[in-house]
Amino acid sequence: MLPAWRWYDRVMQRVPDSVTVLHTRVRDLARAHPDHTEEEIASSLIDEVSGSARRDLTIVAMQDWCWRVRREDQLAIERAAQHEREQAAAHRRADQVDRNVVSTEPNARFLAILDDPSVLYGGRTDSTDTRRCDYLDCHARKRFRRWCGAERFGDWHRRARQVVNALNDDDRTEMFLEDWHPDGVSGRRYEVMAEKTAVLIDEYSARIRVEFTAELLASEFALGDGRRITWGEASIGDHEQRIALLTRNATANAEAAARHCNAVSTLKMANVDRLADVPELTSHAE
Repeated sequence: MLPAWRWYDRVMQRVPDSVTVLHTRVRDLARAHPDHTEEEIASSLIDEVSGSARRDLTIVAMQDWCWRVRREDQLAIERAAQHEREQAAAHRRADQVDRNVVSTEPNARFLAILDDPSVLYGGRTDSTDTRRCDYLDCHARKRFRRWCGAERFGDWHRRARQVVNALNDDDRTEMFLEDWHPDGVSGRRYEVMAEKTAVLIDEYSARIRVEFTAELLASEFALGDGRRITWGEASIGDHEQRIALLTRNATANAEAAARHCNAVSTLKMANVDRLADVPELTSHAE
């Protein structure tokens, strides 16, 4: 398939002269009348557009819409693929580190945690309880999970969750969920962001009113399985599949925006304009 940006270049190379002339007029008027709205500028030019020019303009506009739809779908696929690659790379790095680390924890430590999950998450129950919580880093947690086996770990996880729930401590609960999420801390945080995004979408959908016009019913949208379908023909399952796709995209975009926010904070703290100029980062890279 031809890349979307190459396809768009081909479209723009075939723009009729009538549309090029109109584009020049729009540009000149927009610059000459900065206080006019886009609608006012378009209204002042509409009478100058002949029948053939209108047809040319409509074709170019539809080509542009088509390019935008294809590019949107391509970006969605690229974002999903990028997220999968990042998750796979994170798993590979963790597995490599885990293989290189020799387990030094005696079985007695794991047995104590297996027997009593409060060793990790219970803490002191009152002022006379002098116990200290144990701690497992991410690599030790992976070894503990493998040491337990699926069935024994499942039973331990259920009992540990009961211990955490009894504390009525939201921070401790979230720490537990992050510690034992299959995709690690980042996977849990992505999951939380996706849940919040879904809630926002639900709240917004309750406030808007969609006009199901003939044009909307005839328009198409893409599905995650590669199909394209019109609004008029789409089933509940099709809409739900599209919702899931758009929610994933929104979550990935929010996650990407958060990374850029972190970059801006780092640059401001270092008082530089580029991450390449931050001494701590360049020393890590070397």
